[in-house]
Amino acid sequence: MTELMTKYEQKEIKGYNDIWFLGLHAMKIQGSRHTGIFNHGFDNEQYFYEQVTWDHIAYRYEVLGVLGKGAYGQVLKCFDHQHNELVALKLLRNQPRYHRLGKEERRILQLLRDMDPEDDHHVVHMKDFLVFRKHICISFELLGYTLTSYLRTKKGESVSYVRKCAYPILKCLQLLKRENIMHSDLKLANMVMSGKDPNTLKVIDFGLSLVQDEPRYYSRIQTQSIRAPEVTLGLLCTTAIDMWSFGCCLIELLIGREAFYGDEEYEQLTRTIEVTAN
Repeated sequence: MTELMTKYEQKEIKGYNDIWFLGLHAMKIQGSRHTGIFNHGFDNEQYFYEQVTWDHIAYRYEVLGVLGKGAYGQVLKCFDHQHNELVALKLLRNQPRYHRLGKEERRILQLLRDMDPEDDHHVVHMKDFLVFRKHICISFELLGYTLTSYLRTKKGESVSYVRKCAYPILKCLQLLKRENIMHSDLKLANMVMSGKDPNTLKVIDFGLSLVQDEPRYYSRIQTQSIRAPEVTLGLLCTTAIDMWSFGCCLIELLIGREAFYGDEEYEQLTRTIEVTAN
């Protein structure tokens, strides 16, 4: 068996007490102990983990495909051989900033899981947290598709359907408000449902979330299309910024396009004033 493992793995595996999956027949990056190579050859120049479609993660997760990729890292579809189930595995970039964000995301996800033991507030639940080859990895229940992808096939939805979508998101916001948590990036791409039933909707991606006990100033949070005016204007922010984003999402669902479109912040703010003033 060891002859099918790379020399790097043969040394690395000694640090693991439990081995669930080896990916022996995968196309493997050999890895190197030479420090001049990006993370021993496992990272590219942008510090993304290179080997996401063939190999294993932490001798436990079998990588089946890539679900998404963003500035923070990648989300993989994996089979968890320890628990015999499919999961979504978030693999963050190997940089100090993303290490900090990952640890804070873990803290918030743990808090939300503890405060939602019955799983009735429509918040995605973290399953596990680990570090593999210097990359923070967070596993989640595998859900369906985002409201963004669902909307691509539509020109807008009925009022009754939008109302059905609103309820689970409000349940999530109720919990966040109670725990003084700002999601900070509440958009259709971060709302996922299983099948076509709005009752299965859950809010995902707490990578930019913040815990705050009092209003503060934030200049670079929220995606521009759903950014609350107080963020743009440099005013004190509270969990109310998520309610603004929530309203923008409902409008987008209803009409099939962004509520307040603008190429830059000034244009978007001008458009917001024009619409809300009428």
